[in-house]
Amino acid sequence: MTSTDIDSDPPLWRHPLLIALVAGTGLLFAAGIVTGVIAGSLERGAVKPLAAAFVIGAVAVIAGCALLLRRVLPALYRQSSPRVTKSRRLITASAGIGAVLGLVLALGGLAQGRQPPSVFSNQPMLPWIALGAIAVWLIVVPPLTWQWHRSIDEHEARAYRDGTLAGIYAYCAIAPTWWLGWRGGFLPEPQEMITFSVAMLVWGLVWAVRRYG
Repeated sequence: MTSTDIDSDPPLWRHPLLIALVAGTGLLFAAGIVTGVIAGSLERGAVKPLAAAFVIGAVAVIAGCALLLRRVLPALYRQSSPRVTKSRRLITASAGIGAVLGLVLALGGLAQGRQPPSVFSNQPMLPWIALGAIAVWLIVVPPLTWQWHRSIDEHEARAYRDGTLAGIYAYCAIAPTWWLGWRGGFLPEPQEMITFSVAMLVWGLVWAVRRYG
């Protein structure tokens, strides 16, 4: 990528990548609402008016997010160098894999009768879902990450290093604080996946700000 490519990027707050991430998250969240409401209604044998209103609203959000994704995703790959295009395609693929994996975990919890389903639950899950998630995490994700590292330039590599450092600092602050607070009796039991997710969120935000800010 040249300096022209970097300078031509729009600000972070209206960058197609951020818009796509927000729209994708909204779509998945709304899909989870629809799934949960429908499953609960089928279990009760009746659909309450408020539940129907939630489903209608969630379907509208799904439609809006889908249209937004259809509009912004092509902009991620238009007028970019081959390396930038490859990097963005790999990010999109990784986000899609993560979204599908999260949805499968949530639906797996729903199949076991947990209301609402939660991807952060420590309760037992179906063995085939656990094995599938482990396979994706250890077999599918590493090659994508390796290819992404090979496609980025020094500017994005610096942003990645800054984000990684911030994420590690966040983890080092949260994990022992939560653990000690739990042992002291004034915080709930530590949840490893929540701590991990917060650290990854910090990493992603710092990377995005340093890369596109």
